[in-house]
Amino acid sequence: MEALIAALGGAALYTYITERSVPAFLKRITHYDETIRERCYWQSIPYTVALGVIWRESKGKTGIRKLEKAGFYTYSPMHISYFAAYQVGFRGKSTELLNPHTNVGWGINYLGYLRRKYASMEEAISAYNAGTPTPANQDYVAEVLNMHNLFASIPEVVKVT
Repeated sequence: MEALIAALGGAALYTYITERSVPAFLKRITHYDETIRERCYWQSIPYTVALGVIWRESKGKTGIRKLEKAGFYTYSPMHISYFAAYQVGFRGKSTELLNPHTNVGWGINYLGYLRRKYASMEEAISAYNAGTPTPANQDYVAEVLNMHNLFASIPEVVKVT
């Protein structure tokens, strides 16, 4: 536990994350959690890694369309772009990605595609964020993996449903 606290930035940050933010996050994802679990199963992505991505991208908030610096939109909760979803078979309207079930379904499909394409989960997470693995976004990868470790340490989160 001490290593986890250090990895999260110390006791104060750990307390903030675990006592305030994580319960709110888990409550926000409740209505689409079954979709997350199902897609993780089919894509062979650890459930807690998907939660780490959702945490980093939106803290579980839904209905957000974000204009990225490169000039395209991403959609929460996984902040997947239309192009990324299209790459793995999505053929709906971009606004359909605002539906959290649709969003996490195609976001996890895309993460699964990247995991099969690259040698490691770290590279897949990096590519999810940047389009290709890059050392420039290692803070992103570290945050996703730190949250993955935190979620994996919470028995209520990793329970099998």
